[in-house]
Amino acid sequence: MIQARIKAGDLEIAYKILGQGEPLLLILGFGGTMSFWDSHMMGCLARHRQLILFDNRGMGGTNGPTGDFSMEQFARDALNLLDALQVERTDVLGWSMGSNIAVEMFMAQPERTRKLILYAADCGGKEATFSPDVIHALYDTGGTIKERRERFFRMMFPSKWIEAHPNYLMAFSQIDDWPSPTSIQRQAKANDQWRGCFHRLSAIRCPTLLVTGTEDQVTPPINSLLMVQQIQGAWLAQVGECGHGLMYQAPEILADILSFFLRL
Repeated sequence: MIQARIKAGDLEIAYKILGQGEPLLLILGFGGTMSFWDSHMMGCLARHRQLILFDNRGMGGTNGPTGDFSMEQFARDALNLLDALQVERTDVLGWSMGSNIAVEMFMAQPERTRKLILYAADCGGKEATFSPDVIHALYDTGGTIKERRERFFRMMFPSKWIEAHPNYLMAFSQIDDWPSPTSIQRQAKANDQWRGCFHRLSAIRCPTLLVTGTEDQVTPPINSLLMVQQIQGAWLAQVGECGHGLMYQAPEILADILSFFLRL
């Protein structure tokens, strides 16, 4: 494993490289750091792939210069990282808000993306479907790191799964590199100001897979159902009884789905 920081554009981006093979760039969602990726799923994927993980602007080990964030800027950061690592073309996996970044990355330089995987995706704008209560909870920066962690991961899973796994939070107790409230607020503003991509989805011509848990309360699966109809030839995989934290609930199933699609 390689873990380092590299100059990319106006940033020093923290990144990790796991495994060997064709590259797969993984783009995090709202408020996440590299430690959020499920290690079991990563291990499965890294058997046949070179995984490139990194912290978005202002998150984890990546610095966040002054000024507003934007989805387009996050996409430029990802492309700058590929330039710095001398990766000309890669498969791309975006989780949640990371899927928005992955779409903007494709729109900016489509030749850089070989295959596109949008996990727990939405198209933004007025076409996207969210619960105002869930968004309020995501944006809430109050409390201790422990309280923020518990609030965040409680939203990742269906209530029935939580009842069956009462000690589920112990699996995330080691995650302590939570972004500052300021960085969360800057991401929230970028999220709210994103113009969305619904009317541009038909421009995506690379092989595309959308993956969603049928019980996702953060990004309801109706969002993936809407998007798959706009992308020519796109695939949709739904995993039953799983939520936004699908990769934690069913890491091997998700890894098998992703690996099958990437092998095609």
